[in-house]
Amino acid sequence: MPDAASLLASIPSLEECAAELRKRRSDSARKSFRAFVEQAWHVLEPGTEFVPGIHVDAICEHLQAVIEGRIKDIVINIPPGHAKSLLTCVFWPAWAWIDHPELRWLFSSYRADLAIRDSVKCRTLIESDWYQKRWGKKFSLQEDQNEKRRFQNDKTGYRAITSVGTGTGERGDIVCLPHDALISTTDGQIAIGEIVDRKLDVGVLGYDHQRGEVVVNRIEDYEVNPARELVEIEIGDRRLVCTEDHPVWVEGRGYIPAGTVRVGDEVLLEMPEAVPDKAGAQ
Repeated sequence: MPDAASLLASIPSLEECAAELRKRRSDSARKSFRAFVEQAWHVLEPGTEFVPGIHVDAICEHLQAVIEGRIKDIVINIPPGHAKSLLTCVFWPAWAWIDHPELRWLFSSYRADLAIRDSVKCRTLIESDWYQKRWGKKFSLQEDQNEKRRFQNDKTGYRAITSVGTGTGERGDIVCLPHDALISTTDGQIAIGEIVDRKLDVGVLGYDHQRGEVVVNRIEDYEVNPARELVEIEIGDRRLVCTEDHPVWVEGRGYIPAGTVRVGDEVLLEMPEAVPDKAGAQ
């Protein structure tokens, strides 16, 4: 039989027990979105205690099912103040990137400041010591693509935002154009107001600049937003009217808010197949 000294030597130290506990909690957070949220909560809400609830459990379970491919589309309807934005726009991308850093995310909001708020929180969580100690070797944020509106990792994944979008470029879905603006669809050019008012089941054409090809985006929702100030960009004998934060593609600058377009910028108005020559903004 082993003597007392041998038995004592086989007992893990407090440091070893603590390290094993941290490893098990990290594994649990990686495998379970619900566990991740509870463990990461203190990083973003240090002064607010995490309060579990069936709504949190349900949202986490369904969002995890989306990442696992068991659910394709999901609509979440809960009253304000129930952590929907934190769960879906902040915790969810950070958690999914642990095992799937190649995922590309596009978030929209009717207000730019809300979209930026959640983007900053998500980036703060990813860059936190808590996250980096556990999964910092999974991917790195690229310094030249690490901004409030968009940040990208070294595994081709990114998280981008727009206050509203038209289904072009990075595939936003919510409208930020005036009622009579023409949209390129699978049924030809149609005024966006008609699409929304009649809830037309059409595909919206966009252009994937990374793949260099036209893509068809499915309309997921129809929404009329409150009136906002518009900007007008003159391009040759044509003009683009949109909100100042509407993303437009500019040669050499990528997607930028329409309000920041400069005289002489080459703005892409339509699909390259339809308009091979880009026009200069005036």
